[in-house]
Amino acid sequence: EMSADLLMQFYNYAVGSIGVSALFMDGQWFYEHHTEEAYCLTNTNCGYYIISGSRDMHINIVSQYAQGQDQLRHRWKAHESTIMRVRILSDDSKLFSCGFDGKIKVWDIDTSNSVEKQPTLSHEWEAHSPWAYDICLSPDETKLLSAGSDLSAKIW
Repeated sequence: EMSADLLMQFYNYAVGSIGVSALFMDGQWFYEHHTEEAYCLTNTNCGYYIISGSRDMHINIVSQYAQGQDQLRHRWKAHESTIMRVRILSDDSKLFSCGFDGKIKVWDIDTSNSVEKQPTLSHEWEAHSPWAYDICLSPDETKLLSAGSDLSAKIW
């Protein structure tokens, strides 16, 4: 089982922004592929991938063990603003995301070793106004809970 020991961001002084993020896991550095700060990440339960969300509005799926180095498997614009949280079902079949666009999105993902299929949007809610801060799954994974800047917590 993998565990994150340290999340670190490198500031690119030449361009004045965060250019590279690195995740230190099990004695190795894995580099993120975001253009702005990464606010959230999760491991797939199969243990092969790191999924991260960022202020750059993208979700990345990075292979943890591609020939000894990380490898970007998928990157897509998932929200219209900062992504605050990503969560995954225990069977790795669905990914949930929320962000400062107030939306919660559900993505069908393929976490087989090949990861050939691009993630697809299967559902979307206008959940909070203006921002959706956090999401979590109930222990039996039949409900999704969310919290937003509108001072509400919701069950989906």
